[in-house]
Amino acid sequence: MSAISAQKNRQVSDRIFAFSIIFLVAILIAILIIGSQYYLQRSAAFKTALSSYEIAAKDASDFISAREQHAKQVAESLAQSSDLMSGNPNSAKVTELFANAMLTNPAFYNIYLGSANGDFYEVVSLDNNPAMREYLKTEDKDHWVTAHVFDLDGKRVRQLDFLDNHLQLRATRYETSNYDARSRPWFSNAQQGMVNKTAPYIFRFPQIPGQTYSIKLNETDSVLGIDIPLEALSRHLQNQPLSQKSELYLYKSTGEIIASNRTEEKDQEDPGPIIPLTLSDRDRAYIDSLGSIKISNEQDWPPLDFAVAGKPEGYTVDLLKLAAEELGLQIEYINGYTWSQLLERFNQNKIDIIQPIAETEQTHAQGYLSKPIANLPIGMAFREGDNQVDSLEAMKGKTIAIPSGWSSIKAIQSTFPNIKILETSSSKTALEAVRDGKADATLDAAVILHYMARRYFIDGLSYVEPVDIGKADIPKNYYFLVSNRLNKLGPLLEMAIKSIDRQHRDYLRHKWLSTDETVGDKKIITVPYPELSNASSHSALLDTVQLFNSQDGDYLSYVHQLEPNNKDSDYFAVVVPATSVLGSAQETIWRSALIALGFLILLLPLTWFFSNGISKVARLILSIKR
Repeated sequence: MSAISAQKNRQVSDRIFAFSIIFLVAILIAILIIGSQYYLQRSAAFKTALSSYEIAAKDASDFISAREQHAKQVAESLAQSSDLMSGNPNSAKVTELFANAMLTNPAFYNIYLGSANGDFYEVVSLDNNPAMREYLKTEDKDHWVTAHVFDLDGKRVRQLDFLDNHLQLRATRYETSNYDARSRPWFSNAQQGMVNKTAPYIFRFPQIPGQTYSIKLNETDSVLGIDIPLEALSRHLQNQPLSQKSELYLYKSTGEIIASNRTEEKDQEDPGPIIPLTLSDRDRAYIDSLGSIKISNEQDWPPLDFAVAGKPEGYTVDLLKLAAEELGLQIEYINGYTWSQLLERFNQNKIDIIQPIAETEQTHAQGYLSKPIANLPIGMAFREGDNQVDSLEAMKGKTIAIPSGWSSIKAIQSTFPNIKILETSSSKTALEAVRDGKADATLDAAVILHYMARRYFIDGLSYVEPVDIGKADIPKNYYFLVSNRLNKLGPLLEMAIKSIDRQHRDYLRHKWLSTDETVGDKKIITVPYPELSNASSHSALLDTVQLFNSQDGDYLSYVHQLEPNNKDSDYFAVVVPATSVLGSAQETIWRSALIALGFLILLLPLTWFFSNGISKVARLILSIKR
């Protein structure tokens, strides 16, 4: 009985073994088939996505190229016109010339002429840019507006002529103006014989971001300019077929966004409009007499004062906007210049308020220096792994990177002459100098160090805060400085800032000055993924579909350099959730896996039935070999 029992057990064991082998082989075959199917479908999905992204990139490139080509051709053609050489820009011939150019180029916002004495003549198409209708308070029958800034009876005025569709005058309005064409980037950067394109900056009329194509007229000091608002680029991206499911970006190699199909989410915490102040008749008359006040706006000092595709952003920008809203004061931001250039224009009375600025011996003599509008404790950033110190005294013999023109440079040099200073173009480049080992540290407001590093994906840094600055007069407080010409305005602005309610104050501090990394993520400032910035500096990552992981899931990205032979080229990028491209492949593999599992379950009885025969054959073969 024991021998028979042992034989039966062996038979059962052999049968189970054969069954397991058959079942495992079936599973392996199913896995290979499903995996091959998934790989083929995934590859096909990538190829399809790449093809659609290449089409989108070419479309964006063609749109931008055509826009630039048209602007340059029109500017060069108009610059040769004898009508512009007459010395009388405010003429029917010039108006018609400019209007015809805009009729054939709907992307053109306006065309104008700046003179060497600062005068300005402009023709505006209300049909091409409807935003001007609200800004100039036009009527429906108006289709064109001409603006002429000149001196009249010893005063600077702007004459606005409202024209119908046939360029016939409907109405005229005069306003006080302090506009000087010579203070604008498009004028100062213009050259003869070559069209210059400005970096994105804020247009003066109205305050929207854009770029200007300008050229200096032959044998004169006058400059012709053509404005194209950046919103045309964003609208074009939003109209792309990919726009509904993808994020589209046009950006610089440094990561700053020029245009995007993304729209900023409405901030639910925004307390809304502010209540205007009640002013005395004297103060109201003074405010109304000022016209529009020009305020400086830096390009890259977030979160206090910076620009996104030419649009002013930041804590002090919003603070002064609220104060102006309380006073009923018209303001306009001037950007497109470095900090040193903004200071120079302030000293030349081409800017009325410079901000945010540190207190120095010179500032009190230059105008009305406000009370502090921002207090920012000092911090230092070091490269990870390097020796960190918490005082300037301990930095002797080492190098600190600081943006050029900052008052802290002189303060450090006079107090700690053994500290070497590496002057950089911005706070961002100062952080990069530390990361790259070109400097031992950089010193700035702690919140700014964190903000810049986070926004520009500058990793490999560690921070020390607060920092003992010893006797060095390094600013922690920042102010606004009003020109001596308008010193009565300073106290009124301070009064308005002081009266801002706590709800608005807390909102601004939380929005801009919080160290919480989740705050401000709704603001589209730079490209939100480091993979896009990396692609602009690694050519191998261009024109390919890359799969990457972000905090909220997997994404596919595609980056195209618009001008491959230009080191200052802009970049076009597509970012799409991986599921929207690979979803069908993943769905297929799950469906195939379920079908395969179902068949395997159905085959279990048949497999068990045949396993007995297979085990007998295996035993027979083994016995013959023996």
